[in-house]
Amino acid sequence: MRQIAVVCALVLCVMTPGTPARASQPSLTAVPCTSSVGPGIPPPASVPSGIQGFHAAWYGQSGYMTLCPGETSTATVAMYNSGSRGWVSGVLGEVAYLGTWNPTPGQDQPSIFGGDGTNSPNTGWPRYNRVAVQPAAYVGPNQIAWFQFAVRAPATPGTYRFYIRPLIEGAQWMEDYGIFWQITVPDTVPPSISRAITANTSTVLVSFSEAMKCSTDASTGSIATGTNYTVATSAGSAVAETITATPNPSCTQASLALSDPLSVGAQYTLTASNVQDAAGNTITDAGRSATFTVVVGEIYGLITRRAPDLIVRSENDPRSLGTVPSFVLDSEHRRVAFWVTIGGVSELHMRDVLGGNDRVVGRLPEGLQTGGIVWASDDGGFIVTASSQSETLGPTSFLFTIDSTGGTFRERY
Repeated sequence: MRQIAVVCALVLCVMTPGTPARASQPSLTAVPCTSSVGPGIPPPASVPSGIQGFHAAWYGQSGYMTLCPGETSTATVAMYNSGSRGWVSGVLGEVAYLGTWNPTPGQDQPSIFGGDGTNSPNTGWPRYNRVAVQPAAYVGPNQIAWFQFAVRAPATPGTYRFYIRPLIEGAQWMEDYGIFWQITVPDTVPPSISRAITANTSTVLVSFSEAMKCSTDASTGSIATGTNYTVATSAGSAVAETITATPNPSCTQASLALSDPLSVGAQYTLTASNVQDAAGNTITDAGRSATFTVVVGEIYGLITRRAPDLIVRSENDPRSLGTVPSFVLDSEHRRVAFWVTIGGVSELHMRDVLGGNDRVVGRLPEGLQTGGIVWASDDGGFIVTASSQSETLGPTSFLFTIDSTGGTFRERY
């Protein structure tokens, strides 16, 4: 048990973990979304014709789309038969299709934008990798076929590209003109505060659920604008006449320097108003507040590398705060995982630093007891990942998780 005492003493002398507070999970309301289609893309001034065999030339298409999540729109592309042979519907080796192509989703690959329901959304395509079939029974040389197909926006916001290429099914791919649609799915969900935590009595660190606007020109929607924040006591009284905000590089967090120090052990509520995410959605009443308790010397974002001695750092301070062997803290700074060897058997103990609880959550698998394992727990302090530090095996040869129910190890992947 002496080893336990040494490890715990090491924890307490390096830092005094505090009580980070998570904001209550807000019920977010989507910002109204409007879909639109851009201007069509006209055909080129001239195209080749009369090429021996099967050939096709791109001859214009409908515009790029902005679609709300899950919404469906129709795309149209004109293909000019620039070959000497006609395209015959229903005849293998002569019928023209549009197929999925490189780089996204890839040749003959299913797409997130449509398909026949086979590993893809069901939007009425002929097959999961065949976007459309020629609309007429016969498309002769120098004639134009107008292919149409449905596109469904994915649920995840972002800007996507979807590529197609014409082919004669069962015979050959025709010319690759790099035909694609750019599909934009707007972010319509407002941001929220995920947590607030104190770095010291005069600094509050607020984290947001996503990347935010963070310009430093005092703009209204920026998380770098100090007037967008208020800090109040549990009784509702405002504190700190002046707040100076500094965003982190990823614009997901702001460090708030308060003109008036807070009281250690007291509970406060941080509120952010007007701030917007990178897409321009403004934070709502449901997600703009978080409650926290002031603790001096609170550290977070501790693990910067896996090694026999872990470097302990504050997330917003590059200076090392010390090194600690054989245990790590989770991102909520409330639990440590460390090794205890009793009777030749190594056990992983999880200790709640705040509550002083110490319990065994798993035992080291046979064969790894001399592997120099270092552990990192997740936010809940139950799932623990191991990576071997053996020089012969490399720093990430073993990845295991602890089953939170049975306390047994299993390979992660």
